[in-house]
Amino acid sequence: MAEALGEIETLGDWVIHEACRQLARWHRTYPATQPIAVGVNISSRQLNERLIATVETALATHRCRQRRSSWN
Repeated sequence: MAEALGEIETLGDWVIHEACRQLARWHRTYPATQPIAVGVNISSRQLNERLIATVETALATHRCRQRRSSWN
């Protein structure tokens, strides 16, 4: 539905940010654990030049520890 309405990139960006927000929360709550894997499904429409910037911004905004994260 989001693709049909042309909102998939906006929704996808929100999902990436929410995943990073939750990941950062888990890192704060469980500081001694092994890296935490996060899987985020994306639309083929998100496979563009903005995707890397979106992920980098989300990681920085939510202060995710990249070395303790695994994106699958």
